[in-house]
Amino acid sequence: MPTIYNKNEYADMLAVFNEVGRSTLKASRLYLLRYPQRRQPSRATYENIDKCLREKGTFPTGVKKGKSHSALDEDHQCSVLAAFELQPHASIRMIASQTDISCSSVYRILHQNSYHPYKIHYVQGLKPTDPIRR
Repeated sequence: MPTIYNKNEYADMLAVFNEVGRSTLKASRLYLLRYPQRRQPSRATYENIDKCLREKGTFPTGVKKGKSHSALDEDHQCSVLAAFELQPHASIRMIASQTDISCSSVYRILHQNSYHPYKIHYVQGLKPTDPIRR
């Protein structure tokens, strides 16, 4: 996801933010007066700029890093796949409780290994008590 603002706009926002005493509401209003042709940043944008500069030393990039899934390591994958080999008709919830891994992680492990959980639902079928076909 590309950044919404360029570096010059971020610098102008930061200058306005510091000029008004780090008030997001005042900074938002002053930025609109000074730069009416530009896109108006929200109050959260000023807080995000300040946070990124303090923590990382750079302006926001707009790229979010995904969560790391610690339950998806090799040991957990082996235990989940082994559990399903032993009990192929087991539910995800049951295997999750047995292996002490969350249901979503068990589901993610199955999909990464091309397993697609399903239950057989019998919708139609002949029974011995059904009448003989004409």
